[in-house]
Amino acid sequence: MEVDKKVKIKKFAKMKKNCIKKTMNDKGQSTFEFVLILPFLLLTFLIVSQLGIILYIQNNLTQISRETVRIISTTNSNRQACHLADNNSFLKKHYYKMQINPPYSNERQTGDIVSVNLSIKYKGFANIISHFIGEDLEISAKSAMRMECQ
Repeated sequence: MEVDKKVKIKKFAKMKKNCIKKTMNDKGQSTFEFVLILPFLLLTFLIVSQLGIILYIQNNLTQISRETVRIISTTNSNRQACHLADNNSFLKKHYYKMQINPPYSNERQTGDIVSVNLSIKYKGFANIISHFIGEDLEISAKSAMRMECQ
């Protein structure tokens, strides 16, 4: 019985050595797995960063449209609102389209609702979005406020 235990222990030790040798031979496996996963990691990073940039642009457009509609509702001046949008450092980098409703100051009365719609075309970082969807992404923001003056 004692001899049988020693034989089992020797067999276990031999199997352990074989397992250790196999793991020592798998030296480049983790590098290979990393290289396989790297493109998916980069793609995920690019998608998340693009979404962050789009949200940043949307937030800026919303803030600018709020400011322009506030100026129009308090001063009834399209010229001052356009001046604010033209001098905004964010919009200077992009071609933007601004639509004011009602468009003329003589059409607005105290208590009427005036709205401003700002939009830009966004191509994406290195035109990535344009390649995927086939056209530029239009990001827009609309704000409305009741007229306070005439």
